[in-house]
Amino acid sequence: MEFYLSFMKYLNSAIHARGEKYTLNTQGKFIKCIIAMLRYGFDMGYTTNQVFAHRDFRVPSAKTEEVYLNDKELDALEKLPLTGRRAETRDAFLIAAWTGVRHSDLKAMNDSHINFAERKITIHSIKTGTKAIIPMNSKVIEILNRYGGHMPSVPSNPVMNKLLKVIYKDAGFTQSVNIISIRGGEEIREVKQKWQLVSVHTARRSFATNLSTKGISLMDLQHLTGHSDINNLKRYLKTTHNEVADKLIHETNLFI
Repeated sequence: MEFYLSFMKYLNSAIHARGEKYTLNTQGKFIKCIIAMLRYGFDMGYTTNQVFAHRDFRVPSAKTEEVYLNDKELDALEKLPLTGRRAETRDAFLIAAWTGVRHSDLKAMNDSHINFAERKITIHSIKTGTKAIIPMNSKVIEILNRYGGHMPSVPSNPVMNKLLKVIYKDAGFTQSVNIISIRGGEEIREVKQKWQLVSVHTARRSFATNLSTKGISLMDLQHLTGHSDINNLKRYLKTTHNEVADKLIHETNLFI
């Protein structure tokens, strides 16, 4: 515990390579790795130290403001006139947004995973090893047909994130988003534009949120996303407070 408290004190004062203090969630990743090493050492009999199980040797975390793209925004992205690498990157993102696959599975996807006759994509997740069979909507099929029935080129995660931010900005995703984060033990309040917050993973979050708002059950959604833990899936659902209010006003009789 003395190490834990000392390390957390260091993380709250340290500056990382980009010139900022560590967020609480980044600190949590470090502690999570340390706990995994300590647990492995105990399980293998290298040590009898079980401090990793102490209630105060916990993984710090904070809720982050993660955005998603609704159906209208995805349609606007699809209609954006692009060519070359940007077009391929946008199309790969849209496939992910309409199938829910992770970037690693998107990059590994090939003709063997795609069944046009049954309109299904079958994958075994690289991250979890779980199998998912995902229906293809007409837009996914249309994109694949533009590439001769094959997947468009998928850049690496960092390169794709960089390209997507340019594409999102060009698409007009400039809405202001209030961000509250914990850095160095202090609460930081910022206002950013939506294009600054989106990434490759926004596609998977959009897939889960959009289907959830259409009424698909969490159990069915779990089969599609391949989440082993339904609580992890729930964290993907990012419907905004404003969208919930609009839905209650326009789709129910509760607030007449």
